[in-house]
Amino acid sequence: MQLPISPMLGTYLLCSLRQLKIQLFQAERFSTMSDGNLCQIARMVVGRLHGNQVHAIFPKNQSEKFSEVIREGCVYHAEHFNVQTVSDYRPVQHAFVILFKWDMFVRLLSETAPEIPPYKFALTEFDNINSRYKQITNLTDVCGVLEGISAITVRKGMKQLRNIHLRNDSPKSKTIELLEGSASTDRISSTRQLKNRKTLAEILNSLDRDTIGHVLTCKASICEVIHDYEPYYLSCPKAGCRKKKVLEKDDRYWCNSCNEFLPSPFTRYQIRARIQDHTNRSIVTIFGKEAETLVKHPASELEAMLKSASGSQMVKNILNELIGSSLIFEIKINECNIKNQGTNGFITTKVFPMDYKLEGDMMLTHIDQVHFLPLLFHYGPTPNASSATDGRTAHQICFESVPQSSLVGFKMAVKVYGSIRAVCPQRVMACLLEKDVEFELIHVDLDTGEHKRPEFLVRQPFGQVPAIEDGDLKLFESRAIIRYYAAKYADRGPNLIGNTLEERALVDQWIEVEAHNFDDLVFGIVFNLVILPKMGKPGDIAVAHVSEQKLEKVLDIYEERLSKSKYLAGDSFTLADLTHLPATKHLMNEAGMSHLIKGRKYLNAWWEDISSRPAWKKLMKLMD
Repeated sequence: MQLPISPMLGTYLLCSLRQLKIQLFQAERFSTMSDGNLCQIARMVVGRLHGNQVHAIFPKNQSEKFSEVIREGCVYHAEHFNVQTVSDYRPVQHAFVILFKWDMFVRLLSETAPEIPPYKFALTEFDNINSRYKQITNLTDVCGVLEGISAITVRKGMKQLRNIHLRNDSPKSKTIELLEGSASTDRISSTRQLKNRKTLAEILNSLDRDTIGHVLTCKASICEVIHDYEPYYLSCPKAGCRKKKVLEKDDRYWCNSCNEFLPSPFTRYQIRARIQDHTNRSIVTIFGKEAETLVKHPASELEAMLKSASGSQMVKNILNELIGSSLIFEIKINECNIKNQGTNGFITTKVFPMDYKLEGDMMLTHIDQVHFLPLLFHYGPTPNASSATDGRTAHQICFESVPQSSLVGFKMAVKVYGSIRAVCPQRVMACLLEKDVEFELIHVDLDTGEHKRPEFLVRQPFGQVPAIEDGDLKLFESRAIIRYYAAKYADRGPNLIGNTLEERALVDQWIEVEAHNFDDLVFGIVFNLVILPKMGKPGDIAVAHVSEQKLEKVLDIYEERLSKSKYLAGDSFTLADLTHLPATKHLMNEAGMSHLIKGRKYLNAWWEDISSRPAWKKLMKLMD
């Protein structure tokens, strides 16, 4: 069969995936075709040279088959389809439509086709729309800034309608109607979760009367679930009700909104959680289905659970699993937010799971069109630099963007995944600096729980930092990493592992002492005195005090050892000393326990020595 306007069977077709997604969503719930089994699917470009567009549709029961085959920007050979005249729905200016048959054959010819435009928009000024709608029968392309979305209404008791308000550069505005299935924008999450994206600090700093009614989104992680009251309430089950809390009267439930007693109220979630991003913290309240989707338990199940003796703790455990979750929160500013300036938190209207691909695409829109690798922390020898006073080569430390083309044949630096302020990554970086090993620090946001996400668990299955990549080698556990690099680069920089078997045994001995007798006790102090208070939680002072008492005894053993040798494993600085640097620094500075070190003569001299090493000073400078 041959189309009247040049395209033929077996012609090349180009499908735009972005348009395909939009059309497919609308088609599932809205179709003007006479055959209910057909659905709108995409615009397709027909013709290699002319770039003509034609509408194509296929049966719903074939949607999975074709959606997996057709991809954006690819060229296909297609066979076995029908062509018919277009009825009333015409997304492109073409007299015919292609109908995919059940046995249609589609074969990929090429991944790219520069001669075929992937998009062919005919953008129209808002002023010209009204004057051309009688002459132009196909859909009109417009471009504008989304200013608002109305609530769903019903026209003539039949079709659902939602208005969206666009503004172009004129700045003229235009209202566009979305009908039936497309009237609900809830499912267009890829658009909705990026709308009016703000940080928590930006939201809190912008609260004034002009912002009432504004709908904003923010990316944050849950750092605490607030258990001040039950995580649910009893509400009216009627669909048209505002679902306010019902009142209990004489063992019956009264709905003020419906003005009547209810035979059986509905259990509805109401969860308050503290969230944080890299700028600030706040509180959100999550209701109903949004909360149920996160908790993965019906509210009625938690209500029944609370009736058991240990039910309250079971419910808390379930809700506390939300801690560390990174989510997109949609909030609507109301009068109360203005009055209390956000101190009582916000009510969420929608909660989206994190779409990392979508977030990445959004970030890429802010990057220059010249393709660069991510900004790297770059550390390495300074070209033509004179020797430093300790005999090692001087170094340069800088941030730079590296073009893709310049990396051909280039050996990449060691990749260290972690936070520069965390103890264990500091241990690894201190070793690499001692050994003059070039490395790239890839930041892992511990505050938002990035180390617990699936993509990081591939590198470190226990969800801890650091992890490293060095060519084909992937390694985690900081003490294993420093042993590896101290041995690999034994001929570079200071000898950190000892020369003889006996010396190496002593180094390993004190590394084990640090891991099992020193680090755990320091963590008990720092966690309760520093980390928990920073998260807005009370630390357990009793645990911190017990840890301090035990640590005093351990440090007495260190004092005895250091009274006989300059360093823990002998007369030379080794990994046995290096591994203590990060935790001791946190103990003395952040936790304010410097007296534990300074009160011991030999221990203090040892600390003054190892903390003055150039490599450690460089690492501290990077943290400033």
